[in-house]
Amino acid sequence: MKRVLAGSVLCGLVPFGVGVASADTLGYGSNDTTATIDCGSGAALDIAGSNNTLAVTGSCSSVRVAGDNNQIAFDAIEDALDITGSGNTVNVKNDNPGLNISGDNNTANTGTG
Repeated sequence: MKRVLAGSVLCGLVPFGVGVASADTLGYGSNDTTATIDCGSGAALDIAGSNNTLAVTGSCSSVRVAGDNNQIAFDAIEDALDITGSGNTVNVKNDNPGLNISGDNNTANTGTG
């Protein structure tokens, strides 16, 4: 598995599709990868890629999944999880207070830890 540490990135793209969209938001846009993303302690995360297997460590403030056919496991999401793509499966170890699922065939499981 590839390990990507995105918490220390200041700007631009880093290997495997992780970049900083703004000061507090990480962006992931790769396709067909297996990777670990470090959300640190409170960064927001936008995922737009497809056919990825991702492990997200740390605690994300909020997450938006707009890609398709991703398998994603999170340590923790503090506020909101929005899934708008299709065919995504998301597992979150903690209970998530804000869950919004649209698109087709998306699944979110919270409190899995």
